[in-house]
Amino acid sequence: MGNGDIPDQDDQDKSPSGWRIIANLAKSYAKAQEAKNNQRRSNDRAANWTAGATVAIAFFTAATIGVGIAQWWILSGTLNEAKNATVQANRAWIGPIVSALENPVPKKVGDKTAYVIAYLDSGKSAAFNMMEFHDHFWINMKGFSGPIIPSNRFQANDSCAKVTKENSAGVIWPMIPGTTNPMTIGPLEKDTFRADADFINRNNLLGIHGCFFYQTFGKNHRSAYCFFLRPVFMADGSVTPMDKWSWAICPGEKQNYAD
Repeated sequence: MGNGDIPDQDDQDKSPSGWRIIANLAKSYAKAQEAKNNQRRSNDRAANWTAGATVAIAFFTAATIGVGIAQWWILSGTLNEAKNATVQANRAWIGPIVSALENPVPKKVGDKTAYVIAYLDSGKSAAFNMMEFHDHFWINMKGFSGPIIPSNRFQANDSCAKVTKENSAGVIWPMIPGTTNPMTIGPLEKDTFRADADFINRNNLLGIHGCFFYQTFGKNHRSAYCFFLRPVFMADGSVTPMDKWSWAICPGEKQNYAD
């Protein structure tokens, strides 16, 4: 085959017949078309290979990006876990130690006394913007006797919802290692009460609800607590005098919690 659509001389029939001329032209046209088709198939194969390579590169790039994102998430999660562990190990932890009566336990109606709450920061960092709320309540013991007091006798502890800036202590520093000098709340005016007949007759037990609200490492935290003055029962079922009673943690869910 020569250039273009012109057939080679060796392929042409030398006969002067008009039919031969037409046949030669048809034969030349067919060869030219075959050459075009071969070129087109070659081009198509090249285009297909290029497209396939492009798709493969795209998939490889996407996979590489996916692996990178996955590695970033894993690394980010690991760093966050390490950061959280560091914060938990070094944050402030405000909580009560115990409650106590400032004066001797009332022995007759009208005797006046007050309670005091000792607390401290047992963590490693200072607690900022510390605010608190506390109040006493009565646990109805009428018709009940026994060493184990059921949790349904205790009011719900909603003291964290009552925390206001009115009772603010500012910054609370952590306890110095080797010391046992806690801070105290009270006795305030509201912490003082006079014993009534139900208290003296053990129909009502004294309970204390409270909550500390503070900040550490830029986050807000709460510590809710509940104490009550628990009777001490003798082996024969009798109750010791009130001055022998001890403070205990209230039973039941959401009476004592911290975050």
